[in-house]
Amino acid sequence: MKKIDPKSLIIGMLSMLLLIVIVGASPIGATYENLFVKQISIVDDDGNVVGVLTDGFLRTYNSDGKVTGYFGTDQGGSGVVMTYNIDEKVSVYAGTGTQNAGMLITYNGNGKESGYFGTDNKETGMLRTKDRDGNITTELGSVDGDRNGYLNLYKVPEGSLTGRIYAGLFSAYNQSGDTVAVFGINSNKGGELKTWNKDDQISSYIGTVVDGSGLVQINSPAGDTSAIIYSGAGGAAMNIYNKDSKFIGFIGSDESANGEMYLANTNGVKTIYAETTKDENGLLHTYNKSKNETANIGTTEDGRGIMHTFGKAGNETANIGTTADGHGLLQTFAKSGNETGNFGTNLKENGQLQLFNSADQMTAFVGTSTEGNGQMRTWNTKGNMTSYVGTSSDGNGQLRTWNIYGKLTVFCGTSSNHNGQVQLYNLKGYERAYLGLDSVKLHGLIRLSDSDGDVEFTEP
Repeated sequence: MKKIDPKSLIIGMLSMLLLIVIVGASPIGATYENLFVKQISIVDDDGNVVGVLTDGFLRTYNSDGKVTGYFGTDQGGSGVVMTYNIDEKVSVYAGTGTQNAGMLITYNGNGKESGYFGTDNKETGMLRTKDRDGNITTELGSVDGDRNGYLNLYKVPEGSLTGRIYAGLFSAYNQSGDTVAVFGINSNKGGELKTWNKDDQISSYIGTVVDGSGLVQINSPAGDTSAIIYSGAGGAAMNIYNKDSKFIGFIGSDESANGEMYLANTNGVKTIYAETTKDENGLLHTYNKSKNETANIGTTEDGRGIMHTFGKAGNETANIGTTADGHGLLQTFAKSGNETGNFGTNLKENGQLQLFNSADQMTAFVGTSTEGNGQMRTWNTKGNMTSYVGTSSDGNGQLRTWNIYGKLTVFCGTSSNHNGQVQLYNLKGYERAYLGLDSVKLHGLIRLSDSDGDVEFTEP
């Protein structure tokens, strides 16, 4: 019988135990408290090493013998996990960073860092992404002072900040790093949008005010207010300002929810005012710098168009419009308020012009008679007619004058037999002279009479 070498037996038993541990098999009822080895290598069916456990780390390989993974301890004594791509370049690194905090780093196929997830130097979480060249594109984390989250966006390849989300606000930046827009929640717990120009001046604002209504503000290049749109008592409204931020206009609604608009000069004095009246008709007013109304144009309560003009002191000077019966009308007034002229249409729908003196008495009339003939008449201050030029009821032209007492003094026109004639009368109303044609032979006729109207001379 061959003698067994004790040393070989011990080596064989240890090898058997190691094999049992590796394959996970153990004799029934057997317990191993400690197993001490320098290295464990794992091979595939072809005998290729696919894993090595040694010196406190585990490294894996593919069938070509290239490293695919690493799990163990780094040079600083902290745990680390790494994976490698087919070119044996690190694709993922997970471990402990410089602040003894966890981190996860990913790399692209060229070995450039593409993403980072872990803890920053303030001991708060952070997520960072980069482009294919390793330039930072986004950063997500927490602000140490208030522990609110933030998201930063960067421009590549410069790495300058282009956008930021923080505390309910999104901020945008230009290439110089200046803020150009902010969108989010304002101090009134409502939404807002604010923009800046290249000179770092606020150019516009859209947001919610304290009472919950909306507000839009537009500024000039210098940052001065140009317009404000807001919710007023009757609905939406807009204030307009000049380059010096002085109020010069308003568009909106009144307390009755009717539309209105007014403009002002640089001193804030209202110069133009457009409104919807209580009877729901439009009306436009103009004012001078002394705040006196100078004109208005609009619609009357019964729906007629009308325009008024006023003197610099506010007194009415003219009225252009439509009468109650639907006819056109032009009236002028003296500064005292008395009517001085009236041009329009009479009840027979004929045109007419009437003139009045300072005592509001009619002094002249030009128009169409009730028969449809043209005429012109004048009156004196006593109300007596003094002249008439026009067409008689039978269609003949004539001119008549009266004296201060209302007595006819001159008649020049066409006789009843359609012949021309001139007649002169005295204060008593008697004819004193006649020039015309006789009614029989139509010969020329001159007739002179005395003061009592008796004929003294006839020719022929």
